[in-house]
Amino acid sequence: SSAASDVYKRQIYHTVLSITESYMEHVCKHAIIICIKLDLLKKYNQSGPRYTSYPPATFFDSKFGNSDHEKYIIQSNQEKPENISIYIHIPFCPQICHFCGCTTETGFTKPFLERYIDELKKEIEYVSKKIDSKRVLTQVHWGGGTPNAISYKYIERVTKKLFKTFTFSKNYEMAIECNPAHLEFKHIELLKKFGFNRINQKNLILPGTIAVSYTH
Repeated sequence: SSAASDVYKRQIYHTVLSITESYMEHVCKHAIIICIKLDLLKKYNQSGPRYTSYPPATFFDSKFGNSDHEKYIIQSNQEKPENISIYIHIPFCPQICHFCGCTTETGFTKPFLERYIDELKKEIEYVSKKIDSKRVLTQVHWGGGTPNAISYKYIERVTKKLFKTFTFSKNYEMAIECNPAHLEFKHIELLKKFGFNRINQKNLILPGTIAVSYTH
């Protein structure tokens, strides 16, 4: 019933609030004060490139082509560490935030999104053939855009392709950036079913199988 649902929601709210208060109390008790020299602060007190990618955009070069990309993927098979990390970019949003500097767009249609997911799966297949099959996948991160704004069936298709193509570490982490406007309890259960064990949403870390943290 509606009344029972309201009671359940209030119980969830108070549980989360209690966990938050306990966590913050723990953080305050174990806080570490770090001293930073003034000359170091002055050195880095200036504008710089966005730090959300490495190397940053200031190091991008139009001369770096597909053959270079392929060469460095193959070369990485001889380098350390051997583990693989994968970033999945979903460049779609229902609307653009005023502060956004990400590569994304609005107004996407279902046929266009279908083609994007199909091409993404082809890219996974193509790149995987250049990577030594003995290497283990330890981390997957979904960003955007708003990854959880698209249909969850598309997210499932891509995760199935990843699990079919790569050998996952027993302690792997698969995270997804989520806009709370498009996230309900049923979606969290779906993401867990698909293999996600981290949701980046808000400044709160919950104990259990799903970790929730701040991303932007």
